[in-house]
Amino acid sequence: MIHNLTKHFGVLTLALFLLVGYAQAQHTPQEAKLIVSRLYYISTNLTWPDNAKTSFNLIVSTEDKDLVVELSSLARTKKIKGKPYKILTYTGIDEIPGLNGDMIFLNKKQTKKISQIVDLTSGSSLLIVSENSEEKRDVMINMIRVQTNNVYNIEVAKSNIVARNIEIGASLLLIGGKEIDVKELYVEQNKILKQEKEKVEAQRAMLAQQDSEMREQKQKLDDLRKSIESQRKLIESQNSELVQQQVSMQRQKARLDSLMQEAITQQTIVNQKQIEIAEKEKQVALQQEKVDSYNAILDKLRTEVEEHQQKIASQKNDLTTKTATIESQKYIIYIVGAFLGVFVGLVFMALWAYNTKRKANILLHEKNIAISRQKEEIMQQSEEIMAQRDELAKQNSEIHQQKEEIMSQKDELQRQKEVVEHQNSMITGSIRVAQTIQNAILPSTNVMNKLFSHFSLFLPKDIVSGDFYWHTGIEEGDSRRDYIAVVDCTGHGVPGAFMSMIGSRLLNSIVNEQEIYDPAKILDRLDKSVQKALRQHQTENRDGMEVCLIRIDTTPTQRSLYFSGARRPIYLYKSETKELLKYVGSARGIAGPRIKSKLLEFETSLIDVKPNDVVYLTTDGYKDQNDMERKRLGSQAIMRAFQSIGHMPMETQCLKIQHMLEEHMNGVEQRDDITIFGVRI
Repeated sequence: MIHNLTKHFGVLTLALFLLVGYAQAQHTPQEAKLIVSRLYYISTNLTWPDNAKTSFNLIVSTEDKDLVVELSSLARTKKIKGKPYKILTYTGIDEIPGLNGDMIFLNKKQTKKISQIVDLTSGSSLLIVSENSEEKRDVMINMIRVQTNNVYNIEVAKSNIVARNIEIGASLLLIGGKEIDVKELYVEQNKILKQEKEKVEAQRAMLAQQDSEMREQKQKLDDLRKSIESQRKLIESQNSELVQQQVSMQRQKARLDSLMQEAITQQTIVNQKQIEIAEKEKQVALQQEKVDSYNAILDKLRTEVEEHQQKIASQKNDLTTKTATIESQKYIIYIVGAFLGVFVGLVFMALWAYNTKRKANILLHEKNIAISRQKEEIMQQSEEIMAQRDELAKQNSEIHQQKEEIMSQKDELQRQKEVVEHQNSMITGSIRVAQTIQNAILPSTNVMNKLFSHFSLFLPKDIVSGDFYWHTGIEEGDSRRDYIAVVDCTGHGVPGAFMSMIGSRLLNSIVNEQEIYDPAKILDRLDKSVQKALRQHQTENRDGMEVCLIRIDTTPTQRSLYFSGARRPIYLYKSETKELLKYVGSARGIAGPRIKSKLLEFETSLIDVKPNDVVYLTTDGYKDQNDMERKRLGSQAIMRAFQSIGHMPMETQCLKIQHMLEEHMNGVEQRDDITIFGVRI
């Protein structure tokens, strides 16, 4: 910055020097008329040696355009000694000897070289007429302007004129003239020269001291440049680290997305497995109920079999008892029936016993058959139950194995979830740091409050923003120029934030370092700088920006507003008429796709503003926000809002438009970064 100020000071000094020199070389038309009048009077009161010239040649510098015009006019109407005037012009003093002139006029600028001209024209009869010459030793006729009377007085150095064989008329000194003694003037000039030399020596000593101070200042400047260079390298290193962090974060984000997708897939599988397990548990429960039912039936059958076996054993005992009884009765019958007939009694008793035994055997056989059938059925049911138990055991084993697999998958998912949460925490932490860096590049609220009555609504979608607002100011005495921009970069989140940092840095460089002050030229340079920074002519990168940029010029007596836009408008609330005006920028954006609009030019518009007018700069995030029915807020709604709040205090305006946005969204997720900046003139 100091280097730039030194350069600007040098350029300004040179410009002032050239301006002063140019001013000294010029005469007003009125001055030119007075000079021509005096030159004519002088030429008529002098006599030059006889020569073969057919004209009276008057030499004048090409720088004195008005004087040349007046002399040309004189030459058309007047003659000297019967000869017409001829006006000759020169650019450099080395041209003078070759012009063969009779009289030459030196203005205040050329008078400083009168000694050189005297030497160059030595031996000729050229009369030198000077203007306000301080070199009295070499003057012949010196014209001195008297401002109060608006005339030129004449000093005549007779000895210098006679030395050139020119005769002086007696009436030359009649009109404001006086004769000067060159020798006395020479002595006086020597005294003055001595004094000037002393002054020069003093000035040289002072210059030496200043030179020493300048060397010290230069050393400090060199140290400052080294410090700035070190800071620049540090910034470049930080920018490189930020780029690496961006690449790393993009990779981590891609891995995070992959892990999240895998987690979702695994969760889906787990949910499906859980559903299957629930179904199988239901089936196991049903099978268990069946097994329990079968076991109950089996126990009942076993009880019945045991009862039947007890009955059979009881019947066998009864049969044995009856058989013993029969045998006893038989013995008795033999004894009693001996008298009735052994044979008939025996037959009768045998038939009766046989009959009884046969019936008992038939009954026992039938019961045995029934018991065998029941045993077969019980065995069959037992085999079926055992088969079902084996199947249930197998299913239980499979279910247990599936449970173990699900628990293993669940543990793996939990581990992956912890990894994802850790990575997400790391990424979020990095993004929070990026948010701090991005907030640092935004204009200071304290500084802005001292300059303007304003508000800023800055709502990033994902912690960091692809939108940003920017300000810089330049003071020039009592005047000041303030630049304010609202910029919408391609994308949002971390990529958009990197673009916003590039845009802010480039805007600062363009205005404060490259000293481009016209808004349209600033946008044009920003367009080229972004393309160069992103190497868009060599890569497939097509990121870009949309910008609305204003410049507010402030003087003690007035305010002026200049606007240029790259696909973004501004809105102006007129405090007197309560109306809202919209000013549209160029359809051309900053960098981005190579489309036909790139052929358009950015333009700067001068907008008439009055005190208390309010200017609004926005990105498209506010108007494009949708509600629950996917309906956008729209440009007309935001214009109506600006018109309704323009008369309110700036802080109240910010709260109003934020409340309006929240009511419209009604819980819907924010779809883009949102930035609105309002400033009161």
